[in-house]
Amino acid sequence: PDPNSHRLSPETVSVELSMGGDYYHACCGDPDPDHKPEGPQVPYIGNKEPLSALAAEFQSGSPILQEKIKLLGEQYDALRRTRGDGNCFYRSFMFSYLEHILETQDRAEVERILKNIEQCKMTLSGLGYIEFTFEDFFSMFIEELQNVLQGHETSIG
Repeated sequence: PDPNSHRLSPETVSVELSMGGDYYHACCGDPDPDHKPEGPQVPYIGNKEPLSALAAEFQSGSPILQEKIKLLGEQYDALRRTRGDGNCFYRSFMFSYLEHILETQDRAEVERILKNIEQCKMTLSGLGYIEFTFEDFFSMFIEELQNVLQGHETSIG
């Protein structure tokens, strides 16, 4: 069986958030050249859309799918379409995390994650990784984290 058979279609909306723009390319480089996207090209991260857009898109779909969309509406107001290129979960998670920090300005959470970053750097060094192989990734993330903590919304969009 196809491991992706659970997907509705290439145009299916991922109710995920993702990193976009220069941050994505700096962290992850270009997408895998062997990956052949299906369907229309979706941005790495799209603008917020109301969940009603998802309901309208699948209005003639199965009743089970329509019910699931209604259930999503009980917890979420909007969605973002993401490019399903194999890195979409990681981009989505990080974008959502940074967006959460931007909205809440949770300094305790930022301190917690900064401590975890330092621990991760020590672990990688202890495992024999050379610092220059990972330092840029951590530095960029810390810079983004500080930007959103200062309320710079454009740093994540």
